[in-house]
Amino acid sequence: MARVLLIRLSSLGDLVQELPIARALHDLGHAPALVVEARFAGLLRLVPFPVEVLAWRRGVAGTLALRGAGREYDVVVDLQGNWKSALVGLALAGARVHRAAAGQLRERSSTLVPSRHVPAGNGVHVLERSWHVVRAALGLTLDAAALPAPPLLRPSGTEALDAGLEALGLGGEAPLVACLHGPAADPRSWPAAQALGLERELGVPVLHVLGPRERGLDLPPSARVLRQDASDPAELAALAAVLVRRGGAAVGHDGGAMHLLRACGARTLFLFGPQDPARTGPRDGVVLRAPVELACRPCLARRCRLPEGNRCMREIGAGEVGKALSALLAAG
Repeated sequence: MARVLLIRLSSLGDLVQELPIARALHDLGHAPALVVEARFAGLLRLVPFPVEVLAWRRGVAGTLALRGAGREYDVVVDLQGNWKSALVGLALAGARVHRAAAGQLRERSSTLVPSRHVPAGNGVHVLERSWHVVRAALGLTLDAAALPAPPLLRPSGTEALDAGLEALGLGGEAPLVACLHGPAADPRSWPAAQALGLERELGVPVLHVLGPRERGLDLPPSARVLRQDASDPAELAALAAVLVRRGGAAVGHDGGAMHLLRACGARTLFLFGPQDPARTGPRDGVVLRAPVELACRPCLARRCRLPEGNRCMREIGAGEVGKALSALLAAG
């Protein structure tokens, strides 16, 4: 058995996407541990198998606080591949951190930090690329296709959420659709105007979920809105449990909340515009892309550069999403 320390500091979606690796290591008889940004450490309390957590706080002091902690582990692997994770790895375990090949790092210049680079792999999806590094570091033969699928997290209690839904007129056990919104300025976000037409298309109640970054998003009084004041994974896990129990589903853009709901076992429909689902989408999940060809896709920009805005999301119509959700709900 090897003690394996995985460095995956952020973001929430990327961290959730790497959970099959921790599960696979556990199932193979190894002891997984994760270094994560402190604000995401609560997520790992939902993991239904033993996993050690090292919380990292942003900044030089937070990085230096981890000095030498990696010596307790047999293998240390950087799954993030940028300057931030490289420096954290250096503090943890010096030059013995395993990282992707130089050409496959998120920030190639971070090769200036001493480490052990594995040979390049041919995977496209972020999970495939990460698993390639872990396989090389440990000498494993298990293919990425055999990695565990959801559910990977254990949903929490739903009492508070059930009471909140009752107050919104959404109580009972009938199917429910949760529509997760994003900030209006985020190119990945599906416009609220389209989302508000979903209930008419579906004939199924829609709960509009707004997180801390969507505080400025105003929806009409007729919309049933669940506002989250903090990025609490337990709240999202409770929502996933309600959707599973009631035979519902969630729809939203490629963000951390959607990946977390799926990891808890909820049915999900991911809407993809600027990003490439083959790279960051849900593995073997249901994805809908706008029927429009744009030379600027895929795009990782924080602001859309098109004069007319993010056409790749605006051209996903409520009718199209409604049909895809209806098929998902009918699948049982």
